[in-house]
Amino acid sequence: MALIAGGIGITPIRALLEEMRGDLVLVYRVVRDEDIVFGQELRKLADSKGITLHFVVGDHASPDGEKLLSPEHLREMVPDIAEREVYICGPPAMSDLIEKNVRQTRVPRKYIHTERFAL
Repeated sequence: MALIAGGIGITPIRALLEEMRGDLVLVYRVVRDEDIVFGQELRKLADSKGITLHFVVGDHASPDGEKLLSPEHLREMVPDIAEREVYICGPPAMSDLIEKNVRQTRVPRKYIHTERFAL
């Protein structure tokens, strides 16, 4: 499975990580480093459970101009994303965009689970 969280959307994803087993990849998107919630806990979970962890920090594009969490960027972080179930959780606008980008990586719609989460 691949889990993609944006901002405070990490809260339900963090809870899922406690229960999930297997080949997991977590992508956590924030605008600034100081926006990372549960950073140490996520690193410890990743180490103890063998989870691949990616922190994606930045406004909308990487320093080389690539759009963050574009279909190409997702495939770079999760090369086998098309063979995974994908869970997305974050603010509504971000979740909608990421869901669209995940579909463009050829993940079948039935394997994409989206939860719009905001305070």
